[in-house]
Amino acid sequence: MTVQRDFSSVEQAIEAFRRGEVIIVMDAEDRENEGDFICAAEKCTPEIVNFMITHGRGQLCMPVLPDICERLKLGLMVDANTTPLGTSFTVPVDHRSARTGITAAERARAIEAIIDPDSKSQLTLTASSLQVNGAHARLETQTLEDQGTVEVGDSLHLVFARVKSGAITLNLQGNFPVRTRISIALPDFRSPWNDTLKSAITLSPNGGGSLLLDLAGYTLQPQPAAFGHQKIRFLWKVSTLNAAHEFVALTSAANLSATCASTKIIFSEVQGAFVAKQIALEPQTFNLDLPAGLDSLRLLDTRLQIILRNGINFPVQTDLRLEGFPERGPKVQLVVRERIAPAQADGIPVETQILLAGNAMQNFLNALPRTIKVSGKVWVGQRSYSGSVRARDAVATTLRFDAPLALVLPAQKVESEVSTITFDESTRERISKNLVSGGVKLRLDNRLPFEASAAVHIARNANEVFRKPDLIVGPVQIALPQLDPMTGRALQPRRSEATLALNETQLKLFQTSPLYVGVLLTLPGSNGKVIRLAADDYVDVQGGVNLRLQMNENTLK
Repeated sequence: MTVQRDFSSVEQAIEAFRRGEVIIVMDAEDRENEGDFICAAEKCTPEIVNFMITHGRGQLCMPVLPDICERLKLGLMVDANTTPLGTSFTVPVDHRSARTGITAAERARAIEAIIDPDSKSQLTLTASSLQVNGAHARLETQTLEDQGTVEVGDSLHLVFARVKSGAITLNLQGNFPVRTRISIALPDFRSPWNDTLKSAITLSPNGGGSLLLDLAGYTLQPQPAAFGHQKIRFLWKVSTLNAAHEFVALTSAANLSATCASTKIIFSEVQGAFVAKQIALEPQTFNLDLPAGLDSLRLLDTRLQIILRNGINFPVQTDLRLEGFPERGPKVQLVVRERIAPAQADGIPVETQILLAGNAMQNFLNALPRTIKVSGKVWVGQRSYSGSVRARDAVATTLRFDAPLALVLPAQKVESEVSTITFDESTRERISKNLVSGGVKLRLDNRLPFEASAAVHIARNANEVFRKPDLIVGPVQIALPQLDPMTGRALQPRRSEATLALNETQLKLFQTSPLYVGVLLTLPGSNGKVIRLAADDYVDVQGGVNLRLQMNENTLK
């Protein structure tokens, strides 16, 4: 057979048909842009059929006139033709003598019968009580597609969620005798590159397997719906992979089943709205530093400030329990229920201050708890509020007390810390030879709501400053400051100053080094009255020793 490379004329093509030759007819470039093998049906032989299907591949078809379709009862393959060019294919036909219909000889025999004006279509089917449990037949490649949904839940409305960890596993089992490919897609799950979550698995005949969908790093954005009616979509596709000419043994028991399981899915961020969820707070313990040994101590006008820092972008309802543990006696409890504002959308915490006062708070603190434990839970979320929460968001608690001390003060003495006075050898010698006079000068600032007195104790031994001093200077009276008539507290500290002269015997003590000095504060008590003390109430005693020396020319040298 000679193949010409140049285009032939229509007349040349017709002559080639008459000679029983196969020609190539080229399609326009703006149509299918392909070449088709064509020959005259009356000249078609098994050899020509074999040539066409071997070298042309594709589909072997035969155009026919309407009267032939009428005679052979050839109906259209589909009623609604959706092909791009609307090609009117009829149902496929074989010669009645054919066994498979796919050999070159059987196809040539079918073509010969179609152009035979005496050929007719004949369909004979007789069946009675037919039951088929199995078959051995060719199974054309098929693809089935469908979709389903899973409800998000009636307590949550998601706008956006970022998955930290979790997976969905699809387990496939059965005895389907055909090699099969299973594909699944979850279009509501998106990767960081905005790709749909997809996966696929190929099953061998009568085989099974597992399909893992790792959700970590994906975001979930379900389609909008009414609260409680959101659904997550999943798309699946099943395709058989058998060759069209293969025979497959099918039985009525052939099946392929799937079960779905998921690990615990943890989100690192959630945006949306949800019905309030209960979250337990991690217990926190605070120590209350109260003076020891004051059995008469009583707290008035107590206020406990609870500072809550909400880092969750949802409103929070607190249900806190405060438990106080005194040094003696049973524990005391206090319950706090407050609503706190949500954090800003960018995750910046919002601080809410809860001020507790009144009799309940006063009774709680008057038990003198040394330790306070804060525990309980919070309710996060609100059906009508749309917000966000991330893994790092939290609710933190801090306690702050404002509780002035009110007490009946017994008469008592308070010892200061001991200070040290040192003189070098040269100074001691000058004091011994040239000391004329001296004294102790005191400056006293009082912000206590009562009078007091102070005396300076000096000793050669640090352990005997208050037990057996070598010298006591004073006492000096500490004046009462001006008091607020409403609260009884000092309006401002009152300062007193005093200078106490020392005699010759007392002055000789300063020829010793080192010396140890302390102040003994005498408190007369409150005579059975309740007085109030605050953190900024105090007595401050400062003192110094003044020594006068007789100086001459030799002393100065």
